[in-house]
Amino acid sequence: MTLDSIVEVAVFFYGGGGEGLQNRFDGRGFTKNFGGGANYNYDNGKKSKFNASYTYNQTDLSLDEFSLRQTFLPDTTFFNSDTLGRGEYRNNHIINSRWEQNLDSNNVLIVKANARLSNQDATSLQNQLFSNSLEKANNRLSTDNNSNRDTWALTSSMIFRHRFKKKGRAFAFSAAFNQNQNDLAENFASLNRFFTANTFTEQIRQLNRDNNGNDEIKSSLLYTDALSKKWFFESFYNFSQASSQNQRRVTDLELNDQLIENLSLFSDNKLLYNRLGTGLRYSHEGINLAFGLAALQYNLHGEFSRDEDQPLVAPAVDRTFTHVTPNVDLSFELPNNIYLNSSYSFGVQAPQFNDLRPVTTYNNPSFRSEGNPNLTPELSHRMSAGFNFWDPASFSSLNFNVEYNLKESQIVYNQIIQPDDKLGILSITRPENVSGGNEFSSYFWVNRPLIKTKLTMSINGGINFSKNPAFVNGIENETTSRGSNVYVDLSATPTAKLIFTLAGSLNLTNISYSIQESQNQKIRNTGIDGNVKYQFAKKAFFESNLDYNIFRNDRFDFKQDIPIWNASVRQLFGKSNKIEMRLAAFDILNKRLAINQNGSANFIERRISNTLARYFMLSMSYNVRGYESKLKKNNWF
Repeated sequence: MTLDSIVEVAVFFYGGGGEGLQNRFDGRGFTKNFGGGANYNYDNGKKSKFNASYTYNQTDLSLDEFSLRQTFLPDTTFFNSDTLGRGEYRNNHIINSRWEQNLDSNNVLIVKANARLSNQDATSLQNQLFSNSLEKANNRLSTDNNSNRDTWALTSSMIFRHRFKKKGRAFAFSAAFNQNQNDLAENFASLNRFFTANTFTEQIRQLNRDNNGNDEIKSSLLYTDALSKKWFFESFYNFSQASSQNQRRVTDLELNDQLIENLSLFSDNKLLYNRLGTGLRYSHEGINLAFGLAALQYNLHGEFSRDEDQPLVAPAVDRTFTHVTPNVDLSFELPNNIYLNSSYSFGVQAPQFNDLRPVTTYNNPSFRSEGNPNLTPELSHRMSAGFNFWDPASFSSLNFNVEYNLKESQIVYNQIIQPDDKLGILSITRPENVSGGNEFSSYFWVNRPLIKTKLTMSINGGINFSKNPAFVNGIENETTSRGSNVYVDLSATPTAKLIFTLAGSLNLTNISYSIQESQNQKIRNTGIDGNVKYQFAKKAFFESNLDYNIFRNDRFDFKQDIPIWNASVRQLFGKSNKIEMRLAAFDILNKRLAINQNGSANFIERRISNTLARYFMLSMSYNVRGYESKLKKNNWF
């Protein structure tokens, strides 16, 4: 018997554009990140394995963002110019653990438990300028929101697997318990100023408190058996019961924290899910066929009141949905390393309780959302097919995949947009079931050495298409998106001490609308990327990359070229190369920007955000196993 127990401790500090442990920011703004953790592993050889880890991470974000949105209606259009300043501090304590016990050669027990404790403080200042179709200013809405959020979550699961003496027969049981609590306090203020005569200025100051608690119990059973050498049988059962209590209390700071009933809401929700199914699988001489059938049922019950222990504001939501879902998978393993696969499945997704609530809620008074207690599940037919080829003699490969999703019923968020004497322009969003809509996507990847071990070329790309309906002021607007992309990469290794690559990319997106066709847009993004790695001394390396991106959108007359150049020099020290010193320069030309362009439903939008540009970093790293002293084609710095 061997005994292996390992303890690892690590500390991380990140200053820059959105990196770090559990960092969920998207690269916009400036962030300062810090993280650290410890990991423990125990393995006694055959019977027991145990792992536990603790990590801490924190992020401090500073974001300034400008966006321009044009919203179009069947007979007019309006503009929204938005300036946002946001500061946010976030920290997380995370504990993960896993225990695996081999009870004997046929029985395995696995237990997992994870916990997270988080805190978030945020400040948001936003100014929205609304203009009419002639770009004449109508009103300015300013909001100031200071918030604090405390959350904790526990997830736990247990898995037991048993193998019978008969080959191919097995049984598995799993159970899980999840719980989380999310408490939010917001100090919200808004000021609405009108620029036209005979209008007024409205000011709102309110305190929002959200307390959300969720509990979930899940369980699954799986039984498989070999009917013969070619045929296999399986049967399964899935169970889930979830409950949540969500309380939103909104009080008026100008009236001694008096409850604002039409903005407050208490909900008590319960979801029961059952799924029972069976299937057959055939496997012989490279042919694999699996087909199955399952019956599922959702039971949803929700009660909504203005505050706890107050009368219901509407009849309770009590819905039951039952469906039968088939699925088929087919794959072929052909000679010469050729593989084919295809599949079909019928998807069912129940509506969320937030969409079912029979009341209106909002934070921003100009943008409100209504629930719809009459929603039914989303239904879709998903089909896919793929081709794969691998030639081990030449190290060449070819992959091609297509996927099509036909939506029998989907939930879309229809809008009513209308003038309002107090708000200027009021947008109300309401979820509705609509039939129709489809999505198609394809992907290919080719890799082939042109000169063995010296020069390799790879090409990948794809085509995608989607068409989805939504209603604006009762008129259907069908949004169609067509896109294609291609990426070509050449990688050369003239010597063991020199590697360089040259790559180019092209992304084309066309978005069209069935109403206001003049708002259709074409988005073009082109990129050229060059990288070089050079080992100029025994343990010294130079690395550099230049990424040149070109953004075009004729609808906005938008043109932006962004070259990003990075470079570094690093040196390894010690007999085992355990110490690395690196001097790095990021965005040497000081050109980095965060740009986002998109079109959806009945609007088109462009956002530009600040982000970390040129900076320099001197770092020292220590690796207990030592750093690799040879160049690698991947892992560009």
